[in-house]
Amino acid sequence: MGSASTPAPALPQLHNPFKAHLQSCLTRAIGVDRSVATALKTVQGLMTAGAWKASSATAFATDATGHQTAAKGGSGGCVSEIRAAIAGEPDTVPSGSWQLRYQMIRRLN
Repeated sequence: MGSASTPAPALPQLHNPFKAHLQSCLTRAIGVDRSVATALKTVQGLMTAGAWKASSATAFATDATGHQTAAKGGSGGCVSEIRAAIAGEPDTVPSGSWQLRYQMIRRLN
């Protein structure tokens, strides 16, 4: 009659290098997000203070505000996406996982 099969031993769990890489990316993205938030603030302050009085000054100030708004939205979206990716990654992974192969491939580049 049938013999009971023994389950395969569980693979050891190792630190997830992909999650660590995402956390490093998040740190850099937050820095960029903060820079973008203030990038055109000086221009806007100068324009508000009346540094440039010309027919095209209003259009320039409006464009600067629009660019700042778009940049802030893009950088904030990037930070949100990275945070979501981190939340979806386990702290440890089995020794044969793709996250460990990712680390090896990354070292080759």
